[in-house]
Amino acid sequence: MITVSHVSVAYGDEAALQDVSLEVGRGATCAIIGASGCGKTTLLYALAGLIQPAAGRISIDGKPLERVRARTSLILQDYGLLPWKTARDNLAFPLRSRGMTAADSRALADRTLQSLGILDQADKFPGALSGGQRQRVAIGRALVLEPDLLLMDEASSALDAITREHIQKLVLQIWQQNQPSLLLVTHSIEEALFLGQTVLVMGRGRIAATIANPWFGQETAADPAGRALLAQTIRRQLHEAD
Repeated sequence: MITVSHVSVAYGDEAALQDVSLEVGRGATCAIIGASGCGKTTLLYALAGLIQPAAGRISIDGKPLERVRARTSLILQDYGLLPWKTARDNLAFPLRSRGMTAADSRALADRTLQSLGILDQADKFPGALSGGQRQRVAIGRALVLEPDLLLMDEASSALDAITREHIQKLVLQIWQQNQPSLLLVTHSIEEALFLGQTVLVMGRGRIAATIANPWFGQETAADPAGRALLAQTIRRQLHEAD
């Protein structure tokens, strides 16, 4: 579904991505991990169509990516919610922007909030919600657009450990139900192993390693030693790439 061919991005004289190439199949998941400033978020924004490469090409479903796609959803680290709109209206807003009626957008927003377990928070503003609730609203706003490509930028990094685990399980459940292609940026090796069928290790604007992950979606590994060894391999690659 996604093909990135020799993509480079620069901010002024500073190279953010250098000759990056990768492929992600339809319905596959990929975790992107690396130190701060290594180009993870730049790659995600390029895939979202928010940044145009200085060189190279990105294609989705065989079509060159030249602008934001209707069926690509991006969930930001700070959630990106509109603070002056309620949880319900945050979900309904992109639907109304695409021409859906007020009644239909409200009904779809409520169904999505119900599926995420926060319909009782529908009339609250983001400032009145907990971090986990805000994250669920952000996920809901992405889901109402029925994306075939879901991009997540450190979407659980600001949450406490228990809430983070709940959100990770929710993301896995959403992927299992809807099968979007999923790319997530993370600093956490554990999150990468839980949500990435493939783990990309980035360093200095390049992909340093591409690692197949047999423990995707497993809370408890059948082979703890093997899983620990893979985590150690990723950690070593991170140190070498930095």
